[in-house]
Amino acid sequence: MIISDKKATRDHTKLHNRRLVFTTIYRHQPVSRADIARATDLTATTVSNVVAELVVDGLVAEEASVPLTKGKPPILLRVKKDANNIICLDLTGSAFQGAVINVRGEFLNRVSIPIRGLHGPSGPRGGL
Repeated sequence: MIISDKKATRDHTKLHNRRLVFTTIYRHQPVSRADIARATDLTATTVSNVVAELVVDGLVAEEASVPLTKGKPPILLRVKKDANNIICLDLTGSAFQGAVINVRGEFLNRVSIPIRGLHGPSGPRGGL
């Protein structure tokens, strides 16, 4: 365990809260703001502020509310699976492989290029 005498800055705290809220939405979606506050022990105001930023940034979407017998129905939140894509490369096998996946880990595109018999430039620095 690393022990530091440095205090967390306001920016560190904001980043931590953002990651915590995003991860909670990702794992428990669809989920309400109140459920996020209960799961994370953050205040309702903090959760609402972080969610508002995530919505503006296009990472989280609001869904239809769930009808309740009394009280205001909560608006459910979900991670927008195509808000960001990830490029993955594997250059270790007998083929160079690449893929584009969304935030939920679903493959959007895959490519494989065989490298049998192909050689790069020779020399200690790769011919550069």
